[in-house]
Amino acid sequence: MIENSNKWFLNSVKYAIENKYPIQYGCVFLLKKDAPDEIKYDYIKYIKLVRKPFFSSGIGIFKPYNCNGLSRYKLIGFKDELNDFEKEQADIMKKLMDSGYISNEPFI
Repeated sequence: MIENSNKWFLNSVKYAIENKYPIQYGCVFLLKKDAPDEIKYDYIKYIKLVRKPFFSSGIGIFKPYNCNGLSRYKLIGFKDELNDFEKEQADIMKKLMDSGYISNEPFI
């Protein structure tokens, strides 16, 4: 069966904690604590996919990171001059890393 990232998003967003701004495909969000395990698995797959565009979004500050001879990047902070939507996404990304949904070793 072919995996469908849109399905991961649609399944997960049903259990999303409401953001200040509308949650659209590509946005990060937090899950409610009562989300079933299968939804959490779908969300982890979705997050692994959307964190790649986050790298080029201009929200984060990344530092080159060498991992087993491969060049990767590690998130070291967030830019100061972010609009409200970007600040919300940065805060959620921090919470996802703190909770273990996303690893920063290496980010991408």
